[in-house]
Amino acid sequence: MLARDLGLPHLDLEAESVPDGARSLFPKTYWIEKRAAPVRLDDSNLRLVMVDPLDIATIKAVAQASGRYIEVAVGDLLEIRALVDRSFSEE
Repeated sequence: MLARDLGLPHLDLEAESVPDGARSLFPKTYWIEKRAAPVRLDDSNLRLVMVDPLDIATIKAVAQASGRYIEVAVGDLLEIRALVDRSFSEE
């Protein structure tokens, strides 16, 4: 499993949602294209769940847009897509 090989957590996303403060970073289409979504946010960190945790360009873009340190976790594509759809249902 990729998460284990890289020493990263693998998240179950059924009970997760994109935090309010992270929804304005990028539109729904960005998250779908990048196969990623923010799941936790505090004053200095943002947890980003990704299908490809080696996508450094996306990690850098989210870090720059959020002004936070990015903690990467691995998630399944279908679960990430469902999370994005639930969290951005108004778009």
